[in-house]
Amino acid sequence: MDRRWTLDNSAMPKLGKRPVDRIGTADVMAILLPIWNQKRVTARKVRQRIGAVMRRAVAQGYREGNPAGDAIGAALPKTGVRPRHLAALPYGEVAGAIATVRDSGADPATVLAFEFLVLTACRSGEVRGARWKEMDLERREWRIPANRMKTGRAHRVPLSTRALAVLGEAKELARPPGLVFPSATGRKHSRAALSNLSGNWTSGGAARFPVELPGLGGRAHGRAARGVRAGARAREHERGRGGLPP
Repeated sequence: MDRRWTLDNSAMPKLGKRPVDRIGTADVMAILLPIWNQKRVTARKVRQRIGAVMRRAVAQGYREGNPAGDAIGAALPKTGVRPRHLAALPYGEVAGAIATVRDSGADPATVLAFEFLVLTACRSGEVRGARWKEMDLERREWRIPANRMKTGRAHRVPLSTRALAVLGEAKELARPPGLVFPSATGRKHSRAALSNLSGNWTSGGAARFPVELPGLGGRAHGRAARGVRAGARAREHERGRGGLPP
């Protein structure tokens, strides 16, 4: 879904109605250049995904050559703007931030998904696509299958007491079976649904934030909610070692 979203927003408006064999390097450049310096990560993803489509088209005999391949690399700017780190959310404010999210008036399943995201330090897509069959409540584990992991490898996530409580609240919502945190329509939440929640309580409405981890080497910068989730996991780790109260 995330890959399709990238293409739909960046490439499809300009390329969507063209036959695949009529798309050239100049067309791909016209898409990438406006965002190459300001949104370098997004631009690289767009290039990679256009390239994947083109390689498939070559393999099927619909065209010759990949217009997003090596040739375009030489034409793209080599230097860009320096990355700007976003303001950190101090670790001590995480609990209050989650309380603010709970009081935001958002759909209950969305709020629970967001808190579960923080507690498990997993990616947004993994949480939004979480299914009850992946949860082993007796062993306090969430077993994410390989086909849902970015790395392509199965992953096991230990569940804290609060994470189990969140799952209990999710069950009480009586939503359609299958997804742990379905939207009000019974479907998988969009990525924006969780990002918008984080925007409710980060400085300036930013949807991405790092977090300060006292005593753990300063700030940990990451993806949407990644820093706060890392902080929550660190707290659970320290509690297990007897370093923090329950």
